Amino acid sequence: MSGKKQSTIEFYHSISNDSGLPLRDLINKTYGSLETITTSDEKYKDNPEIKEKTRSYLRNMERLAAGINLGVYDFEVFYRLSGEPTIQLYKAIMPLIEDRRKSTDAISFCIEFEKLYHELVKRKQMGQSYYSKMKKELGAVHHS
Repeated sequence: MSGKKQSTIEFYHSISNDSGLPLRDLINKTYGSLETITTSDEKYKDNPEIKEKTRSYLRNMERLAAGINLGVYDFEVFYRLSGEPTIQLYKAIMPLIEDRRKSTDAISFCIEFEKLYHELVKRKQMGQSYYSKMKKELGAVHHS
């Protein structure tokens, strides 16, 4: 296995264990499911733990995303390890990112993570169309 792939796996696992899984678990515990969170939400405003876990996750993901976007880490490895969960978690906390950008005038806040999110969504759509096509082709073969 290449050093780039191995480094991606190791960094992803450290982020996942340090902040990704704890944040996901806390959101599920607090909200009952992985819901969209806003800064005006009482459950968010009154919960310093969820704020800290979100900040930690965003810091870590911004570093990982910058590495992936620059080619230091491997996109395909990351996608296979955590593409869908990352898409889901990004959607849940996207309003927090947008609020931070507006309130602090930091328009580039988590810009690397946002770019990675869009690439993950594109990759997911490519995979879905590929699997749809394969399913149709396999269905046609079995019916002939």
